[in-house]
Amino acid sequence: MNPVTAPAGGGEPEEYRLDEATTLTREAVSEAKRLEMEELASRLKDLVLSQPPQGLLGYLWAVFLMGSIEGSAPGETPDSKAETHRDLVLFALEYVHAILSCFGTQFQGSARLQEDAAAGLVAVAERLREATILYCMASSRPGREAEFGDETANVEFDAKTKWVLIRGNRYPVLEEEFFRFILEPHDGALRRAYGIGAHEVATGIQAIADATRKGFARAKEELHQRTEAMCRLADEHRISLEKAMEKAKAESPEVISAIESTYRDLLYGGLCNLSRHTKLPATFLEDLSFRRGENTEFFAPGPFCGTPLRTLPARIKPLVQLDDGFYATDPFWVRDAAYRAVQRGLVTRLPEYREEWNRRQKTLTEDAFPRIFKNQLEGASVLTEVWYRDPATGQWAENDTLILLDDVLLQVEAKAGIGAMHSPATNFQDHVRAIQGLVVTAYMQAKRFFDYLASVPEVALHELRGGQYIQVRRVRLSDYRLAIPIGLTVESFSPFSAMCKELPEVTPLLGRYPFVSMSIDDLFVLNRFLPAAGELFHYLQVRQEVAGIRGARIFDELEHLGAYIKKNRFDMAIRAQLAQGADVAIWDGFQSGAGIDQYFEGDRWLRQPPPRQSYPDELERLLKALTKTRAPGWLGMDAMIRDFGDEARSKLAGLLRKLVPSLREYDRRYFVLNGERCLLVWLCKAEARSELDDVVRQAEIAALATKSSEMQVLRVSVTAGGEFTDARGVSVQAPPTTRSDYGELAGKAQALWQRMRSGRSAATPDAPTKARKKPRPNEPCWCGSGRKYKKCHGSR
Repeated sequence: MNPVTAPAGGGEPEEYRLDEATTLTREAVSEAKRLEMEELASRLKDLVLSQPPQGLLGYLWAVFLMGSIEGSAPGETPDSKAETHRDLVLFALEYVHAILSCFGTQFQGSARLQEDAAAGLVAVAERLREATILYCMASSRPGREAEFGDETANVEFDAKTKWVLIRGNRYPVLEEEFFRFILEPHDGALRRAYGIGAHEVATGIQAIADATRKGFARAKEELHQRTEAMCRLADEHRISLEKAMEKAKAESPEVISAIESTYRDLLYGGLCNLSRHTKLPATFLEDLSFRRGENTEFFAPGPFCGTPLRTLPARIKPLVQLDDGFYATDPFWVRDAAYRAVQRGLVTRLPEYREEWNRRQKTLTEDAFPRIFKNQLEGASVLTEVWYRDPATGQWAENDTLILLDDVLLQVEAKAGIGAMHSPATNFQDHVRAIQGLVVTAYMQAKRFFDYLASVPEVALHELRGGQYIQVRRVRLSDYRLAIPIGLTVESFSPFSAMCKELPEVTPLLGRYPFVSMSIDDLFVLNRFLPAAGELFHYLQVRQEVAGIRGARIFDELEHLGAYIKKNRFDMAIRAQLAQGADVAIWDGFQSGAGIDQYFEGDRWLRQPPPRQSYPDELERLLKALTKTRAPGWLGMDAMIRDFGDEARSKLAGLLRKLVPSLREYDRRYFVLNGERCLLVWLCKAEARSELDDVVRQAEIAALATKSSEMQVLRVSVTAGGEFTDARGVSVQAPPTTRSDYGELAGKAQALWQRMRSGRSAATPDAPTKARKKPRPNEPCWCGSGRKYKKCHGSR
């Protein structure tokens, strides 16, 4: 869970460098490793084809699941060695899918599994993966200037290794949620083509994931119970176990049939047989499956024959059809590949639906962000298909989704284009071009819109109605503290998000606003872990900062989330590392280190809240009060509190804990937190009157005391029971020296500074303040809302 920094001066991170003692050139190493990869892939092919497919699948899944059980106890961070072993077995399982997809039934192996050969298969797979990584290093030549300028070699190495290594980084428990959402617009077409709708498809795909996730344990328990029942039957009739089984078979044939079925699940890959473990129709499974020998590309003669640097068949169709059903050898590819496989199958069966698919999917992607985050975006203005005149061309241009909430502006450009299907080793240009089609196109659209926002102080936004552009809103970019352009894709895009910011043309918009790339499946996880609006926008703020740091390498969105949970402002930590001379900062392991992986193990995610940053109770209640009040600027104040580290959070909570009870004697209390951004917290009785002028005056004094040009103020109303009922933020500028009362304010600021230096960070009146009379019903409310007292605090 520790960051890795690469030294200044270029080159790969230390652990990825070739042995400096070698005298071979990179070209010679590349060629040698390519030939080794091809030879190992051929050996792997022979080993797979020598074994019965079902028996081999049963063996590999048993090895995988036993490694998962032995690797770590529930709730603990997985052992790295066990985790590497599990990834290796998944790699071997993908190759079983590939080889069965490429070679027909004429290649018949032995009738019984040869365990030594199966174990050797995993060993060969390990050597193949190692040789592939070495090839990736040697073939990514430094000094090459192309799509990514001087960074092309590093980006090429990053792309190649991720192409080979990314697997298993999905949470199987969320498959149904994702597919129900993404296929919902096509429910009618699915029913016409397959006789089932989006709900049934999503349930079936979840069953695919559950079959291998839970099926082994269920089958093991069922076999244990059946065996116990046979033993009791033998004891009851004083017969042998064999006689008891014969008796049970004669009296209840279904019992023995169930036991045999359980044995198939445990020993012969039955858990992977979707014909047995899902209710999906055969026509649907056919469109997600390769028949034996159907794929003719992966092992076709030529460079990289059968190596991981070609496109694995599982990327195209995640299932394989055997003689007794359709098998998911590796369910982790199901989410990545099934969506496009469903699309291809559907438009093949319904050719007239091709354009309708694209139209419906465009609408879905444009609505995805506000739909998934509907709770966090309560009260937001959401504008879709907004039109404006491009300031550069004068032509009308469209923005997909614009979200405005308090002082935050989110622009979302959604892309439903297909992901990268070309290997970066065999065709780096096409690989990059596919990513550019998803990222750079959205980036350029976002840039055009931000250029428009900055073209004049206030811009007009329009809707297209009946061929006419009707103005619906005017927006000032200067009104927004936070403005985030987001490119959203349907494809699982996480492995490439860090790479995209290395594109020379992807720079912060207007020099201030870095572009963020995300995929829809990321949003479902973020929605669970960041349920409050303040949490979500603070995470996006930090995420945007990291997106603007060239040289910051973080594998995917969930690693970003893990780093946020563990380190909060991890963008600052990365900048500090790079400032010490490193060219690259690689952050890895935070997804597991923060407990995100462990949260989705078993059924914990159904019963417990997800891991999150810790806040003292007083701050939790304060943040909830800000969210409830939603006064202008509340998200900025919320973000300021969330910016605090553990020490500052504890200090703020401690002062609240100390001073809130004293409101029994005082009408108001206040204190100042002095730091990079100073904060004045003003506490007052909920029923008392607190003039805004008093708050502003004290904030001006605090600004002078701390030599701040601006003082952030948090006004909090507190009930007699200590509950925070109203919380509002306001920004106060330091008074100019030309003010007539500047001398008086400066004197009080000096006294306040002396008090703070002596350790008395809480600055309060020296004596209880005389209680003020409540305002009359029709007088302005004391809280400064501008409403009458009877309609504001007088009605509470």
